[in-house]
Amino acid sequence: MSKADIGLIGLAVMGENLILNMESKGFTVACFNRTVSKVDDFVNGRAKGKNIIGCHSIQEFCANLKTPRKVMLMVKAGQAVDRRRQQPFPRYDPQNKICRKQRQTLYRHRRFRRRRRRFDRTIDYARRFARCVACCKTNLPENFRSYR
Repeated sequence: MSKADIGLIGLAVMGENLILNMESKGFTVACFNRTVSKVDDFVNGRAKGKNIIGCHSIQEFCANLKTPRKVMLMVKAGQAVDRRRQQPFPRYDPQNKICRKQRQTLYRHRRFRRRRRRFDRTIDYARRFARCVACCKTNLPENFRSYR
């Protein structure tokens, strides 16, 4: 049996669809879920006849991946991700790539970009205003009086 190009942990709706999408692009995908029955249901159901390898343990999951191993975690953000990351992968190699997909990090990056744009806009307005004031002060006629 051939080894998988990439592995995905977490077979919720998003994980299953992502596996099917990667497989349709020509990749062989290994999948693992904490609940083993979900792996069996997925491999015998939607993934039947495709290049998808269902694994029942982390050891089997790692054995079915090409090196360097590329793993995506598609589990609920928070404690589940932290628990899974604390469990070491067998035969861990520094070349392995572990990609965590969490909605929180995506939103955090969006928020940062939005704040950065807003800050840049404010600085830009302040520079324009300062230029305008400086221009007005230098181009005033001599007989100009300021009214207070």
